[in-house]
Amino acid sequence: MVYFFILSSVFSGVIAQSIFKLLSQSRPVIAVLNAMFFLAVFFALIISLLFGTGVNVNILVVVMGFFNAFAAWLFFKGIKINLTQGILFLPLGGFIGVLLSTLFLGEWKLLDPSSISGLLTIVGVIGSLGAMSFFGTSKTKARYIKKIWVLCIIGQTLINGFIYFLVKYIAMQNVAKPTYVLSWYLGAFVGAVAIRLVINNWKEMFPPRNYVLYIILSITLLISLVTYYLALQLAPATLVVPFSQFLNILVGSLAGLFIFQERKFFDRREWWGILIGVSSLIFLIAGTNSIF
Repeated sequence: MVYFFILSSVFSGVIAQSIFKLLSQSRPVIAVLNAMFFLAVFFALIISLLFGTGVNVNILVVVMGFFNAFAAWLFFKGIKINLTQGILFLPLGGFIGVLLSTLFLGEWKLLDPSSISGLLTIVGVIGSLGAMSFFGTSKTKARYIKKIWVLCIIGQTLINGFIYFLVKYIAMQNVAKPTYVLSWYLGAFVGAVAIRLVINNWKEMFPPRNYVLYIILSITLLISLVTYYLALQLAPATLVVPFSQFLNILVGSLAGLFIFQERKFFDRREWWGILIGVSSLIFLIAGTNSIF
């Protein structure tokens, strides 16, 4: 059942990412975020009223959702530039979450250099980090854009790393799912409004003729969040996080390459970066899941 939840989370998440990229091609990223989180709060409130014991809020989850809005803003700004590259480095944030879970939540099997799995994990992490050097270095007019992409990815990676850890902690506390979802998206919506205050961008939230896409975006986002939370309730982060991150790379990269035709943005150096990055992530997945 845990693998079903992981697969559901990944595929619904990639659908949401693809729809977001499509919408953000004609709208500012923060405008799409505001609309997405507003609808997510609305649907989460309905879920709480129908399936919960009332409208309950967990303050820690609200704070997590608040900072997740900033991570989402940085991530979606990154995939607006290039979906494939943005998806590729999602596992780095996952590794931070797994490492924190290993240190503080009793999952000690991750970085043991005396074991094959520990060595595979170390090689995977070094290779994944090293693969980033292949991006944003080509001497073209797009170099400035690529530097912005790198900053976006680094920012969202650090925030997401701590959030992955806290999600596992919340899952261990068995916080009710309706409470978790409502608190998360309430915090995320407040965070998105805070971003608007900072960047002073108040364009309309709902552009004409895109209501259906926004509804689908919010629903797939909810499904991804809930199924990921269910997976973490059933299995350790050392299994769930790497497994889901690898599938995110695979499915998300295919979406970027073949749906959005991002192949035209890649030179030979960047293709080597993808090859090394994906190969290293296979080692990372193998190590954290003790495949060998």
